[in-house]
Parts: sequence; structure tokens; C-alpha cells
Amino acid sequence: MSETTGKRFGCGKFLFIAFGFFVLIVICVSAWVTRSYHSLANQIREKGEPATFEELTSWVAPVQDERNAALKFKKAMELAEKPKTNVKIPNVSPFTELPPSSEQWTEELRTATATFIEANKESYDLIREATQQPDSNYQLDVRLAAQGKESNVFTGVRDLTRFQCLCVAYEIDAGKTADAIDSAIRGLAVADSLRNEPFIISLLIRNACNAMGVASVERLLSSGSPVDGNLEPIQDKLQAMDDKEALYRAFVSERVIVMDSPVGFTSADEVLFLIFRKQTTRLVTEIVDASRLPNAERMVKIQAINANHNGVNASLLSELNMTAHFAGLLNSTRESWDRNTALLRCAAVAVAIERYRQATNVVPENLEALVPGFLDTVPLDPFDGKALKYLRDESGYVVYSFGPNLTDDRGTPYNASSKEGDVGVRIGGEGVPAEA
Repeated sequence: MSETTGKRFGCGKFLFIAFGFFVLIVICVSAWVTRSYHSLANQIREKGEPATFEELTSWVAPVQDERNAALKFKKAMELAEKPKTNVKIPNVSPFTELPPSSEQWTEELRTATATFIEANKESYDLIREATQQPDSNYQLDVRLAAQGKESNVFTGVRDLTRFQCLCVAYEIDAGKTADAIDSAIRGLAVADSLRNEPFIISLLIRNACNAMGVASVERLLSSGSPVDGNLEPIQDKLQAMDDKEALYRAFVSERVIVMDSPVGFTSADEVLFLIFRKQTTRLVTEIVDASRLPNAERMVKIQAINANHNGVNASLLSELNMTAHFAGLLNSTRESWDRNTALLRCAAVAVAIERYRQATNVVPENLEALVPGFLDTVPLDPFDGKALKYLRDESGYVVYSFGPNLTDDRGTPYNASSKEGDVGVRIGGEGVPAEA
């Protein structure tokens, strides 16, 4: 054997041994991670929570077909007609919004909207029937939903909500107060139909639809028309939508995504994902546990968890888009849901104020005057844990929460970009007296 051949053989032997050691290290690390990970998964199961997609499917309470509003909502989505006119229908045609007031409805727009609503009568009737059902479950494939591949349902819920908001505005303009009240309730019910879909994406879509529904309630109460209408069912619906377990369900499902998403060894990132997946699972578990605390305590706890995980190994973890990323994602989701909760509570109080006005011809001097005749208690601000705030002025009144900045901005509308201002509902218009 020549000297050159011997060197090549020695080099190849060294590389072969080095590769063998590398494979052995990967196997040992994988075995260690897997054993440690299974122990953590069993701890989660002992609390009655799922650790896999299969378990998540069973964890979501099934709904019998005869009680399931989602089946009718899905049929309504399938039957929904697109506008067949050159007139842009507000809230339905792309890039259009509802006119701020009845004065801005043209006769052409009224006619086109009436034709569009009539063309969707079958879908409209199905929504009305679905609203009478006590529960809802869209029976989504949890793996596909976790990957955002059940988007047709989420888009459909949004479109049905927008349609109901259009009906509210049209019926207010037409002086059909009772119909507008019913349509407002149906819009809220469509949004709430996502209640049992345990994903962050479904929670965020629900937030957006809830905001549209509350905007319709604001429009209704500010129109001056519901003086003789029965507003109590709207208040009941808004209060029923105050879902204290929503974040918990969403965060549990997010943990399942971390734990049960398939990962191989095809790249260094996947190996690192396996190593850090346990740490990320522990993080999400901390946030899952915190999500069941009272609102104000939950906010402080999750913010602290987020700050802690962004401070430890932040540069490495941000590169991996793992622990620090999840801490930020779940904290922003918590804030979004708290804004939604504040909005729903403010809207329920505003309806209670209008019911008080129906009974007394004036709005109350303070929110305590609504208890016990129109509210059991004054709802709490989810951000500071104290009672919601209420101000009257020459144009009406505002019910509001301090919002994420925890500052009393005197009802100034919340700005999502700056995160300044208050989250609330402003009611003004005919029949609302000036501040005494």
C-alpha cells in the first residue's frame, strides 16, 4: 500500500468513525429528549389536558347534530349569494364600509341592498334558525385547522357576520327596529359560533367578528329608534359571550401544536427544535395555567412570563423562533382577548343603560344605578380589575375600559397602532340627554 493510499484510508476511517459518533450522539440526544418529553406529556395528561391532536379532538366537547348551530351556519355559507349589481353593497362588496348614518343612504343603495338581502333570504332564514340552537361545533379537522387549512369556515363566519351587520344598518334606516334588534342578535350569534373551536386563529377571528357585532349594537343604540324595542335579549347575548375559558382552550391547543407537530432530522433546525421543544412546552404550560387566573392577575402573570423568556437566551431563541416567539405570541393573544372582553362588557352595560332610559326617560348618573334592576353587578375592567368607567357629555355617553395602557384617557377611542386610548362603546344621538 502506497503512502498516499494509506493516508486516504486513514482519513476515510477517521471520517467514518466521526460520523458514527455523530449519529450516536444524535440517537442519545433524541432518546433523552423523548424520555424527558414523554414524562412532561404524562404530567399534562394527569391534569386532564390533551398532549396530542387525537387527544385534543376528544377533549373538545362533542355537540349533537340537533343542537349544533354550526351545521346550519355552514349551510348558510354555501347558499350565500354574491351581489348581482354594479352598486357597491356596503360591508359585502370589496373595500366598502357601512354608511355612518341614514342620511348617507341613497335610494339606489337602499334598493340594491334590499334586493341583495332578498336574494339571500334562504341563507338569512338558516342563520335565524341556527341562532335558536344552544351550541355550536364546526367539527374541524384539528390538524388542518392548526395549520390554517380550515380557512373556509373562518372566512364564512366573517362573511355571515358582515351580512348581519348590513341587515342591522338597512333595517335601522328602514325604521324596522324589531328586525334590527333580531339581526344584531344573529350577528353576535354567528361570531360566537366559533366558541368551541380551540385555536388561536379561531379566537382572533371571533374577536374581529365580535367587534363588528358590537359596532352594530352601537349603531342601533345611537339611532334613537330602539326606545320601544325589547333590548334585553341583546344584553343577555352579550353577557353570555363573556367566555372566561376561551384563552385557556386556545393556549391548550397551541401547546398541542408544539408537542405533536411532526419533526424529523432533515435539518439542524429540526434537531434544535426537538431540543428546545420541551422548554417551549414548559413555557406554554406556564401560560396555560396563568390563563385561568382572574383577568387582571392573568395579564400581570403572562406579561411577566413573556418578559422572563425574552430576557433569557433571547438572541439564540429568537433565531430559533421558539420560546421567545411563543411568549410574545401568547401575550399578544391575551391582550387581544382582553380587549374583546372589555368591548363585550362595555356593550352589555350600554344596553343596560338604554333599558334604564326606556324605563325612566333619562340615562343613569352612574353605573351603580343599574344594579340590581338592569345589571346583577357592574362588570369589571379586564385590564385593571376594577369597575368599568362611565362618562356623560353633551353628545351622549361612553362606557369604557382603561385598555392595555392602564390609563384613564376619558373614553378616547383605542388606537391599535399606538396602543393608546380606552377600549369602549360610545352611544350618542337622538333621545340621549346631555350631561346633567
